Amino acid sequence: MTSRGVALGRLVRLSLAPSALADALCGLALGGVFGRGVLVQGDWPALLVAPFASLCLFHGGMALNDWADRHEDAACDVVARRNRPLPSGAIAPTLALVLGLGLIAVAVAAAASVGRAPALLAAALAIAVLGYDFVGRGPLLGPLLLAQCRALDVLLAAAIGAEVAGRALDPSVSVPALAYGAYVFAIGRLGRLEDDTARAPGMRPRRLVAQAAALLVVVPLAAAAYEPSMWLALGAALALAGAVAPARLAARRDAWSHADVVRAMGVLLRRLVVATAAATCAVGEPVVGLALLALFPLGVALRRVFPPS
Repeated sequence: MTSRGVALGRLVRLSLAPSALADALCGLALGGVFGRGVLVQGDWPALLVAPFASLCLFHGGMALNDWADRHEDAACDVVARRNRPLPSGAIAPTLALVLGLGLIAVAVAAAASVGRAPALLAAALAIAVLGYDFVGRGPLLGPLLLAQCRALDVLLAAAIGAEVAGRALDPSVSVPALAYGAYVFAIGRLGRLEDDTARAPGMRPRRLVAQAAALLVVVPLAAAAYEPSMWLALGAALALAGAVAPARLAARRDAWSHADVVRAMGVLLRRLVVATAAATCAVGEPVVGLALLALFPLGVALRRVFPPS
C-alpha cells in the first residue's frame, strides 16, 4: 500500500474498524434479527446498512477529529501527535474535512433509506459525532458525547433491525446501550488524564479504571435485563474474564505515570469488543457474540498496517 493510503487509513483510524463493526452487530442482536428469521427473508440485505452506517459515522468522525485538532497537534510536545497525517503534511486538511463530512452524510442517507426511526437515530448520532469533534473539549462534556456516540451506534443498529423485521423498536433496548455508554464514558474520562501532560496523573486513574472494570461486567447484565436468555452466564463469563486485567491495574498502590495511563487506555479500548460480545451472548446470540471476538485478530492486523496515533 502507498504511503498516502496508509496516511488515509491512519486519519480515519482504520485500525479501530472492528470496534465500530462490533457495535453494529451487537445492536442487530439486541434487535433480535438473528434469532427471528429475518436473515432468511428477502429483505435481509437492508441489515447491511447497520455496519455500513456505523463504519462511516465512526471513521468520518475520526477524520473530523483530526481536522479540528490539527493546529494543536502541530504545536504539541508529543511526537506521535505531530506525526499524525494532518500536521505532518501527509494529508491535506481540506481533504480530511470533505472526507469526514461526506462519510457522515452518506451514513445518515443510508439509514434514512431503511426507515424513519433509523433516520432520526442516525441524525442524532451525527450531531453527537460533530459535537464531540468540534465542541466536546471539556473533561466531562467530551467523554459524555463520546459515550452518547457509542450508545447511539448500538441503538441505530437495533432500530435498523427492528425496521427490517417489521416491528416497533422496544424502548427498553436503551438499557444495555446506556450501560455500554457508561463504560465508554469511563474510558473517555481516563483519556482526558492521558491528554493532560501538564501534571502527573497521580492516583486519579485508579478510580476510573476500577469503574470501567465494574461497568464491563454490568453490560451483559443490562442486556439480559432487556432480553433474558439462558446464555447470560456465557456473557457474564466473557465480561468477567475481560475485567481481570483492568481490575489488576486498578489495584496498583503506587502513583501512575502517563505511560501507565496510555497502557490502561489500550487495555480498556481493546475490551470494547468484549463488552459488545458479552452483551450479544447475554441476549441469546452466543454464536454471533463469540464471532465478535474473532475481530481481535483483525484489529491487530490493521494496527500493523495503520498504526493508531
